[in-house]
Amino acid sequence: MRSTRGSTFDPIRSSPFYQHPLTPNSQDVVGSGDTARTSDIVMNGTNVGYNTAMQDSHQVLSLGIDSPEYAKGFSLEYERESTTNGHAASVPPASSSRSLEQLGRGIKQLVDIVTELRQTGVEEVIKPLPKIVVVGDQSTGKSSLIEGLSELKVPRSEGKCTSCPLEISITQNEKDEVWKCSVVLVKHFAYDPGLMKTSRSSSSNEYLGPWTPWNAEETPFKTVNRKDDLENVLYWAQKATLNPMVEPEKYITLCDTCNYRDEAVKDIVTHTNAAKFSPNVVRVNICGPNLPNLSFVDLPGVISTADNGEEDYLVDVVKNLMIRYIRPKSTLILLTLSMTADAATSTAYSIIRQQKKEDVTIGVLTKPDRVLGTGALKQWEEIMTGQKFPLRRGYFICKQPSQSELLDRSYTHEQARFKETEFFNKQEWRQAFGHIGDPIDQVARYGTVNLQTALSQHLSELILYELPYITEQVATRLQTVEEELERLPKPPDENSLMLIFGRIDFLHNQLNKHVDGSRGYTHFRSRWLKISKVFQKAVTALRPGLIVRDIQPHRSPAKRAPEQQTPTPKRVRYSSERIEIDIEEEEQSPVRMRRAVEPDELSFPPARHQAKKFTIREIKRIIDETAMNGLNIVDPMVYHTLITESVQHWDEPLTHFLSVTAELIKKLLTEQVDQAFGNYRLTPLFDKVKLISEEYQNNLIEEQREDLMKLYYLESHQAWFSNEKDHANECQKSLAQFLEMRRNARAEQFIDDQIRKGELRLKNDQQQIESQKVAALKKVSDEQLGDDPYLKQIEVMAHVRAYYAIAHKRFIDNICMSIMGTLFVRLGEGVREAFTEGLGLLGEEASANSKALLTENSEREKLRAKLSRQKGILESAQEKLGSLRDANPALALAVDERQVEAISVKEEDFFLPESPSERTVARRSARYL
Repeated sequence: MRSTRGSTFDPIRSSPFYQHPLTPNSQDVVGSGDTARTSDIVMNGTNVGYNTAMQDSHQVLSLGIDSPEYAKGFSLEYERESTTNGHAASVPPASSSRSLEQLGRGIKQLVDIVTELRQTGVEEVIKPLPKIVVVGDQSTGKSSLIEGLSELKVPRSEGKCTSCPLEISITQNEKDEVWKCSVVLVKHFAYDPGLMKTSRSSSSNEYLGPWTPWNAEETPFKTVNRKDDLENVLYWAQKATLNPMVEPEKYITLCDTCNYRDEAVKDIVTHTNAAKFSPNVVRVNICGPNLPNLSFVDLPGVISTADNGEEDYLVDVVKNLMIRYIRPKSTLILLTLSMTADAATSTAYSIIRQQKKEDVTIGVLTKPDRVLGTGALKQWEEIMTGQKFPLRRGYFICKQPSQSELLDRSYTHEQARFKETEFFNKQEWRQAFGHIGDPIDQVARYGTVNLQTALSQHLSELILYELPYITEQVATRLQTVEEELERLPKPPDENSLMLIFGRIDFLHNQLNKHVDGSRGYTHFRSRWLKISKVFQKAVTALRPGLIVRDIQPHRSPAKRAPEQQTPTPKRVRYSSERIEIDIEEEEQSPVRMRRAVEPDELSFPPARHQAKKFTIREIKRIIDETAMNGLNIVDPMVYHTLITESVQHWDEPLTHFLSVTAELIKKLLTEQVDQAFGNYRLTPLFDKVKLISEEYQNNLIEEQREDLMKLYYLESHQAWFSNEKDHANECQKSLAQFLEMRRNARAEQFIDDQIRKGELRLKNDQQQIESQKVAALKKVSDEQLGDDPYLKQIEVMAHVRAYYAIAHKRFIDNICMSIMGTLFVRLGEGVREAFTEGLGLLGEEASANSKALLTENSEREKLRAKLSRQKGILESAQEKLGSLRDANPALALAVDERQVEAISVKEEDFFLPESPSERTVARRSARYL
């Protein structure tokens, strides 16, 4: 299996046709009756294929197993002469029609399916299809070889025959059908002359001079039914490709009315083209009786130098065009080398070697008649035997018509093949090459018809091997394209209004589920509840405190005993990373509780204000300022003043709470709007919805802010409670705490005074000092302390703390209830009205507005058009693949066998098996063709 790049499956090498280098194999010679002799091979109307093909005419090369005529074409009659003269086997007379008839209907179906797939444009969407690419240096006889392979005549002018890639597909139709050829211009690149000098980068294989990638466009050029008309059509088609600034219709008209050889169009013919080479394709589809089933691309000949310095970039353009075509692993390369030149100077061969493509290349040596008798055959003998410039698939030798014969337009293909056979049967040629390898195999590599046969076999096996991967790529890519199209919203139509209303209803329902905390939609609600707990602790932490130690004004701070302060009440500190909650109850030792916050949890910023701490003297001052004529009563304004000061900073945690809630709502609304309208991201609707959403949430938050600030105003400007029992309990609790701490503070001060006056002496040992002080404190009696002069102030503060305990719970509950009952309800219920009005979906203009909102912008139109086009291409390709399966079940079975074999194979690992078992599969698969 082709699981690694190092061990690849080679359907061509594993083919029964493959043998290289040329080595004798007497077992491959199969005689038939008494007519077999030792030097000449005569076939019934056709040249012999590779020698291994002779072993079994019913098994090997049985690509036309469904055609009885096919097996007859390969029955061999050998006439052997004495080999003492050392002459090579003679080449039988070439019969083009019979040699092409040998290619069975299976090959035709394979070539047809690839041709049809290529015509669908599927190569724009999936990896390149199997193809033969014909390359070679300029003037190596490549175009003459193309004429011999395709049986068409190419235009010859301006010093070169091929100025752009010619994509030629040849298929055989029924014998009673007429010959037909269609020519199509395929544009893959746009022309920008400004890039010729500014964008050159010789180090990049992507550089194509003034040509830049373009969305594929096809322009039908001409369909003809006479071979003699095709040369003229190809000339004008190439002319149109080389002049992309001119509309193709001009050249179509010229093609209909003029022959490029006519004097009347001499000015047009000789007029300099906009470009000398073009990467755009001229596609030629030929079908007719007795034609080879072949598909190949003829590239412009590689050049090593340009005509002038300004055109030096063309060297890179033609080279990179060749690399672009031979790079895909599904490509079989046909390299032409002229026997009149030194093979070491071949730029095309050098590129093949650089790209490491020798294993997928077949060599063709041209112009053998030009070297016969010159003594320059030594290097070609070494090349044919694989000693120099080795190619894994070896070399063929073909002779094409001379230049004068090519210019004679009446010279036929049949004449060319006859003269080619005549040449290879010359005594002079047989003497020159007769000693190279096995005579039978040697003959199999002479002549254009043998090359046609081999190429058809190679191409068919390559296609057979690639079909499972092609089928899989088409199916996978089609599914992806359909999913991408499905994600795109439908273009506007008469249902646009209802469609938008449906999206609004969806948004409304989703928001309600989230704010209500329905099952499966609890994330928003749970996060908000966590934040409400933080708010509750922040307000609780602002509870007012009392400093119970009386600091005497006359006492020097240096001599004053350490002041016993009221333990700090609950404090909440905020940061962007953590929320730390310190809880210190006055009656207990300090206990710190910390809760680390999740990194994504919203939090309050650092608090600016701490809880209010009143001193006894401060409370006394406030009472004294409001005393009425010496009456020993506390004015109610004292309580109001202390309460107001205690709650005045509630606005800070309230503001933070609302801000965090607003962030949660913003995130929720953004997510739900994206979910409801995300498919319309490239329409005016989405932009409009985003604006409405932002305005909607801002309005909601501002309205809620007003409601909450009213609650805060009431609490901070008016003291009120109705539950006297709870207030009395809280007051009693606070008073007991304050009195206990006050007595402890007075006792400490009493002991400090005794020590200062010398009435109480302590030992100098520091450890004993502390224990002595503790023991002394326990002995201090109430009689010693006397009445507390600040008892009234302590009682007042106990009332204030009791009120705070009731009021702060009420405030927290009211704030949370307001948010839940007002903000959250408005968020879900008001979205319909806000979006309907904001989008203009009411009144007479509603329908028109809805269509305008769904109008696609150019970017989305291009995306939809691109995906729709790809879907059409892929569906067409899938249909054609299906039709092949229906037309030839045996072939479908062969493809399935290859699919099973390739289950674990990576797509990019191309393309041929090495193991004997894989070669067996390849041979068995070939039989189903």
